[in-house]
Amino acid sequence: LGATNQRARWQLGLSEKLSDALSPQWLLSGGAGQSPQLGLNLSALANAATVAYFEWSGGLAASLAAQALKRPDDAAFRSRLSAGLTYTTTNNVSLTAEYQYNGAGLDQAGWNALRRGPPAAYGLYRGLVANLQDSPTRDHVFVYAVWQDALVKRLDLTAMVRYDAVDHSRLQWLEARYHWTRVDIALQAQLNTGHPGSNYGALPDRRLWQALVRYFF
Repeated sequence: LGATNQRARWQLGLSEKLSDALSPQWLLSGGAGQSPQLGLNLSALANAATVAYFEWSGGLAASLAAQALKRPDDAAFRSRLSAGLTYTTTNNVSLTAEYQYNGAGLDQAGWNALRRGPPAAYGLYRGLVANLQDSPTRDHVFVYAVWQDALVKRLDLTAMVRYDAVDHSRLQWLEARYHWTRVDIALQAQLNTGHPGSNYGALPDRRLWQALVRYFF
């Protein structure tokens, strides 16, 4: 409980249906030790097969580098956003392409300087980012695909790629999952590529394989 509820927090939301295809939502949130943050969620039906979405938040905040490395307070208005499209085909394939921006993360110059600097500073920064479940750099591209009943009935194939546009490292993930009435069997593979010290190239495991069995009671 202390991990999520140790500070007072609040949030206000306002939603309005402008049309059958457009329903924006405005959010205002804050809490103890945090400046108010404004947010906007927007989704629209582009056509019968395509959904476009846009999620943004902004407010006064310190950079991740200042927080991790105990630098002087550099609080400024910083934005975060994700925007993308999801397209669904007639043969049960769903494709999503998304751009992600983190205004509190490091740009290319700052990220390169940190990677070439003292290892202790790099470790502190990566540790804070991992603890916050945040991204260390500013620009990412995310691609996700799901094919239900692929090739044979009850077989689902899933693929995901996260691309760091600052240091060009990648996280690639694949899954094949077969469903019975009460049992799922899945085979998963993950590949992390990039230069040493890059976002995904620095992960300790370059290749991961995993087999899963799930039983539903």
